[in-house]
Amino acid sequence: MRTKELTISKDFAMLPDAVAELVQTACKYESSSYAIADEKRINLKSIMGVMSLVAIKSNELVIEIDGADEDDAIASLAGFWS
Repeated sequence: MRTKELTISKDFAMLPDAVAELVQTACKYESSSYAIADEKRINLKSIMGVMSLVAIKSNELVIEIDGADEDDAIASLAGFWS
């Protein structure tokens, strides 16, 4: 399992197109993919889950990836918040 801590800019916005692209990217990988923020664990392969990230109050986010292709997945998914 790999994790990566990210700091999200206050100007960051999860627009619908970005949400769809993030979910599509997560679904390309066999690994399970989660974001953890405000004590919530959100499945990054779920559009509804990712849309709920809009409501987080914290600017800290942890991405948790577990599976055979976790190295590639974490590098790709972390890029959405950088």
